[in-house]
This record gives sequence, C-alpha cells and structure tokens, in this order.
Amino acid sequence: MSKRYSGIGAGVLPILIVVSSLLISASIQLHQAVHAAIGPAPSWALPYPTNTRISIGSFGLHGDNFQAITDDTPGATSYTLMKQTDSDALDLVLEPEVSSGTASTPTLPLAAGKVLAVQKACHVVLVDHGDDWWSVYVHLANIAVHAGQVVRANTVLGYANTLNPGCGEQTDVEHTHISIINGSGHTGTYVSFLAQSLCGHQVLENKPGDPKSVYLDGLVKGVQQPFPVPQCQPKSATCAWTIASSPNVGSQSVLHKIAAVTANDIWAVGSGFDDTTGHTTALTEHWNGSTWSVIPSPNSSTNNNALFSVVVTAKNNVFAVGSSNDQTGNTRTLIEHWNGSTWNILPSPNRDTNNTLVGVTAISQNNIWAVGSYFSGGLGHTQTLIEHWNGITWSIITSPNVNNTDATLSDIHAVSANDIWAVGYTGPNVAFTEHSALIEHWNGHKWSIIAHPASQLNGSLVALSATSASNVWAVGQYLPSGSNSTSQTLMEHWNGTQWSVVPAAEVAGYNDSLTDISTISVNDIWAVGASQSKTYQSSQTLIEHWNGTKWNIVTSPNPDPANNFLLAVAHVPSSTSLWTVGNTGKGSSTRTLAAYYC
Repeated sequence: MSKRYSGIGAGVLPILIVVSSLLISASIQLHQAVHAAIGPAPSWALPYPTNTRISIGSFGLHGDNFQAITDDTPGATSYTLMKQTDSDALDLVLEPEVSSGTASTPTLPLAAGKVLAVQKACHVVLVDHGDDWWSVYVHLANIAVHAGQVVRANTVLGYANTLNPGCGEQTDVEHTHISIINGSGHTGTYVSFLAQSLCGHQVLENKPGDPKSVYLDGLVKGVQQPFPVPQCQPKSATCAWTIASSPNVGSQSVLHKIAAVTANDIWAVGSGFDDTTGHTTALTEHWNGSTWSVIPSPNSSTNNNALFSVVVTAKNNVFAVGSSNDQTGNTRTLIEHWNGSTWNILPSPNRDTNNTLVGVTAISQNNIWAVGSYFSGGLGHTQTLIEHWNGITWSIITSPNVNNTDATLSDIHAVSANDIWAVGYTGPNVAFTEHSALIEHWNGHKWSIIAHPASQLNGSLVALSATSASNVWAVGQYLPSGSNSTSQTLMEHWNGTQWSVVPAAEVAGYNDSLTDISTISVNDIWAVGASQSKTYQSSQTLIEHWNGTKWNIVTSPNPDPANNFLLAVAHVPSSTSLWTVGNTGKGSSTRTLAAYYC
C-alpha cells in the first residue's frame, strides 16, 4: 500500500521565525568556528519501543526541515538550524497505518541527553546529546518533556501523531520525523543520515544518489516495508559502576570533589602529599575522555594545602576552593582558578583564624558562591563563612549562626541567583553526638536559617543538589538515640514549601553516611558515601539511587579489602552518565578512587 502522507518531507516547511540573512551569515561563521572538533556520535537508537512495527516513509531521506526552533518559555532564544544535505531527515511511519490521530505510540529519544527546546504549537522537540550532537523530533502529540530536562534513552518525549498545525502540512498517517544535527550554542547544521547507524543498523541507499532507495542494513531492505523495532536496550539498563585508574601524588592522595564540563572535560580536586616536606599539597586532576592526569596547581604556602570543592561554568572557567596553612600554622582560605591553560591562586578574604572553604556553586562566571567556616576568637566558637565572587573580587557575605554554639557550612547549591541553599551543622562543641543539621537560604538579599525536621536529630548535613526550586535534596548522617546505635544516612527533601526527612536505604549494623548527592531529574538522583564497621576499623563504598519512589542501594566498587570511601558524585551534562571520586586504602597507602556509571 502506498503511503498517503505529506508533511515536513512532502512540502516546504515555512520558516517559523524570520531570521535576517545577515544573522544567518554570522551564525554560519560562528557555527563553523566552534565546530572544528565535534565529538563522536552517540549510539543512536530507533525512536520507538522494542517490537513496535514501523516502516521508512515513502519519501525516504529528504531535506526539508525546521530552520528555527524556539522553546515555549517566554523570551527564549531561537535555535537556528541550517541545511547541509538533502538526506538529513527521515520519516518513521507506524504500522499498520493509523490515520485517526490516536497518538498512542510513544516517541523516544535517539540517545540520552537534555531537552533544549519544546515548541508545542509545532509538535517539535530538540534534544542535546553532548559533544555537539543534537536531534529533532516532529509530529509529537502530548509532549511530555520540557526544556532543560535530562532524558534517558527510554524517556517518552511525546506520541507519534498526524497533525502539525500551523507549522507545515497535515499528515495522513502517524509517524515521527527525525533529524540529526551538529550544534553548539544556539546554532546547528543538519547532518546526513547516510553512514549513520540506528540501533546498530547503518543507513544506506540501494541506489547511490537516490534518497528514496534508503534502507537499514541488516534490518529492512527499503521504504514502505514494515519491520519490528529490534531490541536496542537503553544504556541505562546495562550500566554498572566501574573503576577508572586515577593518578596519585606522593604517598597519600584523596579526591574530594568532582565537576564536569562535558563527558571529555571533567575536573576532580583534592590533596596529595609531599613526602619530602611531610605536607599535603593541592591536587587537581583532569579527565580528557580516556585518561585521568594530574594537572599542576599552585600551593599557597609551603605548609599544608588542600582543595575541597570545584565548580565549572565553562571549559576555561573552573573554580576550586579549599584551605592552606600559613607559616604560623593558621589556616587560610584557598581559591584557585583554571583559565583554560593554567591554575592560578585568586586572593580571598579571611576572618580571625582557621578559615576554610569546602563548598562552591556557580550561577554564572561572575556570580559564584563558596562556603565553609572560621574560628572567632572573640566568641570562642567556629562560625559559618560565606564568600561571593562578582567577576572581579571575592568578598565575605554576612551569614547567620546559632547563638553560643559552633557552626559550619559544608556545601552550597544555587537553584537561581535568588534561590541558594547551604547546609552544614551546629552544636555546642565538635562532638558528633551533639551536632544538629543546619540549613541556610539566600533569597537574593540576605542569608537566613531555615527550620527543618532534621535539626532535632544528632547529626549533620554535608551536601545538597537540586533540579528545581521545588526539588532540593540534602544528605548527611545522624546518630539515633541509644548507646548501641550506629550512625545512619540522613536525607531531607525540599518541595518548594517545607523540608521533610525521607527514609534512605541502610546497611544494617554498620555506620552509614552520605557525603554527596547529584540530581539528574526528579526520578533519577544519586547519593554516595561509605558504610563503616561498628568500630570504624573498615569501610566500604555506599551508593544509593532514587527512582522517584524510594532509595535503593546500588552495587559499588571497593578496590581495597578494608578501606574505601566515596566523597563526591557528579552528573555529566546532557547525558545520564555520572562520576564518583574518593579514596581507597589508609595511612601511607591512601590512594585516589574514581569510578563512572555508563
């Protein structure tokens, strides 16, 4: 039966947004400049569930596509898309033909990534897969995603439909129009499907130069021939945490924090050891997509130096924070900056004595926050310390404390410029059994202490992460009452109105703690830490995953038979991949530990 449909492949699609020829010319030049080195293409899937019967539309490969896509968010910038070939679009039609517009078959992304734009009036979704690879999906009804959302290979984008009102001609059968793009910033160029592979089957032409003779090698011999979508298992379904070799400096090394620019540009910071002087040294390591390597970083003094946190805004704008001991033994803040070629120390302020910064977050390259603590000689207590970077200098911002107690901040996370959270702990002294968790919030004008249920527990919060203003998570540990109690993981969630304690998974009979958390989406959150024996003589890594309903323990690597700690976890942007770092071994045999997921 011939395919009786028209659509983007059957006629010329009108430009959705008028773009001047001057702007297009400038965009082309910019696009060519930034695309000198495009990463390898993802492993593309087919955009339907396994066993869905489909066929290649009668137009085969064609070249009519959107020239611009603008997200529905008011004021959103348009993505300019430029044509490169006549074989950069493919229609995949549902079989048997459905012309009623039932929109019951889900359309899935060709690979995991992050949604760049959703234009519901035109039933179109644009997805970024990282390394300058994008994909477009057209004719979607009931679109289920939004700009900024991270999607896995089995996330439903929307449903194959027949209509494309106002943006092209009506179609007669349900299908999804797909395209692949090399894009960066807000500019992209369509890529030919020829020589690409879908679910491991290469896209080829039976007759060279005839795009209507397209077929999928080893799967279907030509257009209009029904076939079932083969098993093309999402990467997430077969993932496991895997150790990656990481270097060390001296006899003792540890990685405290990790942050990713892309899958091939990841930074981890911590401390090494100078066996000659007997002092710790600042340690920065970089992942280039295949290997971790030590990148030289300066030390502020000849005494102890360490970096505890890192944040990235671009490949040439990375900040790391920590502390350094001066010649008198007084601890001072340490802030370093990566400019794309070298690490340099930036001047940073201090208060009284024993200053240290352990957490950092960024809203933009000129709006960065760091938290930690200092010791107030006048009060006789450790107090919270918050510093801010305005693009020129670091300055101390007033932060609240609980009267007549110690207080420290362990981590900070910015949802927006006017919505920033910091967590830590407070108590009459440093004894863990007398700590209580502390949460502070910045509303754009001042920092305030926020009430929360975990403040009534003997414990602390050490890390936090968020996907939105109504989905913020904080993790740590607490000690239940009772002389034989072991410490347990502590998990709190902010729903936009209030904080609540969420039960986490536990290793029975062990001292469990969580040290970091990374939020990919509302149903995909990861936390890492350690599970220590009751006498704290041994430790094994601990990784937990939130599936939208509950926390579950996930198998995690332990290279040392007795001592393994995970201190940080980070999500790789525009993907569902993660990295975790920490240390393994103890004493003079302490070594860095790094592992990845997918």
